Amino acid sequence: MNSWTMKQRLVWGFGFLLAIGLALGINSVITLNGINRTLDELVNDRMVKLRLFNEIKDNMQDTSRYLRDYVITDEAARKADIKKKLDDNGKETNGYLEQLDKHYLFLVLGKLWSV
Repeated sequence: MNSWTMKQRLVWGFGFLLAIGLALGINSVITLNGINRTLDELVNDRMVKLRLFNEIKDNMQDTSRYLRDYVITDEAARKADIKKKLDDNGKETNGYLEQLDKHYLFLVLGKLWSV
């Protein structure tokens, strides 16, 4: 190494620094790509399912309240109103369940397609 000229030392030194910078840049791009995939899965898969499950849970709680009110009331008009609420709540819950089924169907088909 003592026989190298100043020019050779500078070229090799800057070349080494450039190679390290390039390696760090490639590593950063790969890492950011992995973060992007994870974030995409969170936003488009997990959060959608979580929102649907929360809506279904809330509707089940409403259904239990409506059923309790239906059992303890004696008024025919009030029972008819509660029955309508139960029907509407059931339709809404079925809609959420259908969305969840479609979401899982697309998820399964997507995984099969990517294999």
